[in-house]
Amino acid sequence: MQEEEFIRLGSLYKDSLYRLCYTYLKKSADCDDAVQTALLKLYLCKKTFQSDEHAKNWLYKVAVNECKKIVSSPHRKNIDLEDADLKTEFKSDDSFEIISAVNSLDIKYRMTVYLHYYEGYTAVEIARLMKTTPSTVRTRLLRAREQLKEKLKGYEFD
Repeated sequence: MQEEEFIRLGSLYKDSLYRLCYTYLKKSADCDDAVQTALLKLYLCKKTFQSDEHAKNWLYKVAVNECKKIVSSPHRKNIDLEDADLKTEFKSDDSFEIISAVNSLDIKYRMTVYLHYYEGYTAVEIARLMKTTPSTVRTRLLRAREQLKEKLKGYEFD
């Protein structure tokens, strides 16, 4: 890969990669590691991407795989679910409550919600990224919405 192309793609997707990894790992240091590894693999990649969207999908898939490796690592320590970085990223308490509720979901629901609602992926695209079927993705979205509705019961949002 040409250095200019790597810099362009890295700058374009590093923030969304970090948010994706944070959704999965919930720990800033682990997110940094996963994003750095994904970007390193992009730099070393000999593949020619058809479009920016193709590169983004490839990067997301690599990042998710890196997150899975980190989670299964025997050296991983217990995670503080209220990572201090989380609260500073949101402009209102309402946003923090919603994100906290999403982060309390099981990983398969949390990743699906993030990819669909935040990144705008369709069920078919998420299925490809997560190596599952579109119907499973739609079921996960339905169950996640039900769980979030229950968790956020009593909250009023603007």
